[in-house]
Amino acid sequence: CGKLPLYQLAGQQAAVSELSNHEFSIQFQKLLINQKIQNGTDCQATKDRLNSFKQYTSYKYLPFLCLMPLLLLLIGLLAAFDKLPGIVFALAFFIQLFLSIGISLRSGEKIDGYGQLKDQISASMELFKCIEAAEFKSERLKGIQQILNSNGSASSACQRLDIILSLFSLRNNPILYLAFNGLFMIDLQCLYILERWKNKYGDKLEQWLETAGEMEALVSCSILAAVRNTCTPLVHNEELPSIDAQACAHPLIDPDKVVANDFNLKGSNIITGSNMSGKSTFMRCVGINTVLALMGCEVCAKSFSCTPMRVISSMRLHDELSEGISTFYAEILRIKDIMEASKTQNFNLILIDEIFKGTNSADRIVGAKEAIQRLNQPWLITIVTTHDFELCTALPTLTNYHFSETYENNEIHFDYQIKDGQCKTTNAKELMRMAGIID
Repeated sequence: CGKLPLYQLAGQQAAVSELSNHEFSIQFQKLLINQKIQNGTDCQATKDRLNSFKQYTSYKYLPFLCLMPLLLLLIGLLAAFDKLPGIVFALAFFIQLFLSIGISLRSGEKIDGYGQLKDQISASMELFKCIEAAEFKSERLKGIQQILNSNGSASSACQRLDIILSLFSLRNNPILYLAFNGLFMIDLQCLYILERWKNKYGDKLEQWLETAGEMEALVSCSILAAVRNTCTPLVHNEELPSIDAQACAHPLIDPDKVVANDFNLKGSNIITGSNMSGKSTFMRCVGINTVLALMGCEVCAKSFSCTPMRVISSMRLHDELSEGISTFYAEILRIKDIMEASKTQNFNLILIDEIFKGTNSADRIVGAKEAIQRLNQPWLITIVTTHDFELCTALPTLTNYHFSETYENNEIHFDYQIKDGQCKTTNAKELMRMAGIID
């Protein structure tokens, strides 16, 4: 996962904390939902069209042609007072019509592309208005707002652009299209105004949209704090990587059902336990909350502190039949990548779930011991889950944790609490007996 430098985290945390209790976030999310419903998800096509706004074209003849409707107006007035024959007005009308249509046909593909952006621009204009009108306290949010308000209002500029693009939609009505082009050369007028808009704002449009995207990311980060009990994590520099948490819970599990755990993680760790006892869920809990902390988000815990680190995992790997890669070989390749990444001596949190589960126990234990030993480095926090108790003594410095279960009335019960030491029980036979597979 990516991580923010420490000097940026405080500002990110302040922005996220403010948004979690801000009415602006609800309004902004509503606008985002409407935008995605209307415009779909063809991001690449939209990006290509937006890039065209950076390409300013100077039509030297357009300013002069755009004055021709004034001449037509004069001719019309003279014809109305019988100073000129009506045929002169009709001739001037058709000259304008053919000039306008001829030039616009040459730019037809470009104009069609602009028309397809209209909904995007309209929706973005509403997002800009929402951001510009809000009152923020954090410097990060004020900085985003300042980008949209510098050199004029982004929403006002996009409103003018929206009007221009709306006029291009006259092409969809043949009668109005012919009338407006014959009388006003509307396509040429719009092209001229649009090129002037691009010259002034074209290079800013993408930055405005990226700014709205940044605000969307911050609002997304604030949602967790709005719906769950969270805390602001402490991210600090230390000589060795560490994670210390109290009452830390998985943010994606129902808060009425989730079980929180306290833990202090350093160095190499191995977790054993029965099937369904909570090993993988705990590992995901650690990984997700660490990622959230390093993004500047709130985390699901009573308290949480960690050092800056990269999170790397080998979990839920699948085979690739098209490439002839089995699940086991996919895991080998993944752990190889993890080992290569760990050589940089940067702080890393490495999560490996059910190490080498796709092969026989003898080969698995040999390979797993070697992997654990190679990943036993001072700059790494390594967490490995396994059913193989032989791995619990792979290293003298290995820290063991486990999850356990109890049985009552022919039912199995889990408390999902992590405990110190190696697991002493298994439940595979009991589960098979309860399912009627064995007696």
